[in-house]
Amino acid sequence: MMILNNLSDLQNLTETTYRQLNFLAFWKNTKSNRIYLRYEIPKKNNTLRVLHEPTLKLKIIQKLILRSILEQYWINHVQDDIKASSVWFHQWKSVLDNAKPHINKDIVIKIDLKNYFPSIGQNRIFGVFSKRFDYNYDISNYLAWLCTFENELPQWAPTSPMLANIVSINLDIRILKYVNKIEQDSGIKIDYTRYADDITISLNSNDTLLVDFICNRIFNIMEEENFMVNYSKFRIIKNSRQQKVTWIVVNDKLSLWRKEFKRMKAIVYNINKNSWESEYEKWLQYWNRSGSIENFKSRIKWYISYYNMVNELIYWKHLVLER
Repeated sequence: MMILNNLSDLQNLTETTYRQLNFLAFWKNTKSNRIYLRYEIPKKNNTLRVLHEPTLKLKIIQKLILRSILEQYWINHVQDDIKASSVWFHQWKSVLDNAKPHINKDIVIKIDLKNYFPSIGQNRIFGVFSKRFDYNYDISNYLAWLCTFENELPQWAPTSPMLANIVSINLDIRILKYVNKIEQDSGIKIDYTRYADDITISLNSNDTLLVDFICNRIFNIMEEENFMVNYSKFRIIKNSRQQKVTWIVVNDKLSLWRKEFKRMKAIVYNINKNSWESEYEKWLQYWNRSGSIENFKSRIKWYISYYNMVNELIYWKHLVLER
């Protein structure tokens, strides 16, 4: 992990002058913001998700912070069981790693953290750098300002996912400790994973009282760690129904959600038979979506790479990506 004793060390790390560092850290929070780009993306409930992406210079600095400080801390100082349960934003982890522990379980419990990034404010990021990294006030303050925008983690900043993971370490530790104790006391196999704001707990038991007891305690732990429960997305799913974990069905084995798979297969077929443009027009009208054709292409290619990862349908990749 990078040792930073003073602002000169921070300037060397970020490859900036003192004046540039001040501009990037503090001026971005003024009304005449020139450091972040704002995007509005439609959600399924017809509301807008507002996302902020740092411009090039700040993004480069955040990547330096990520590689030199945050990733090194995660690799060298975080317990192995926490790394195993928190599988989001790792080059060596994927949604498959998040789904595998929950295969063939009697019950899958899905809990969503409400407003995950916005709930992580600048003070919490300052605390990460001052307490976990033991940096002095000035260094922690500058790093907190460089990694936040409008008092929250910007979702498209390179540093935000790993910072969110580090902020959530205490949450992961407490939930793991709790489910391990329940497992030891009851002899029932219980697994816990967290993929960003998606928490999944699975167990081989149909004891509804035990499930309710586990859920209530985990809700309390989340609130004690200053996270909110999104009760609208809370689910308890028995094996008699389709159990999905980060978009992967886990009832008996890892498989794709059939409805979405068929829809994507039809889109891919039409793109190769006709064109991107014709399918893009259908997508806008039929699915009541918005966005440029480039955004549409990016979305489809992401789905293809995701499905390839699960089912190894490599021919999809060649058929579409070469056009």
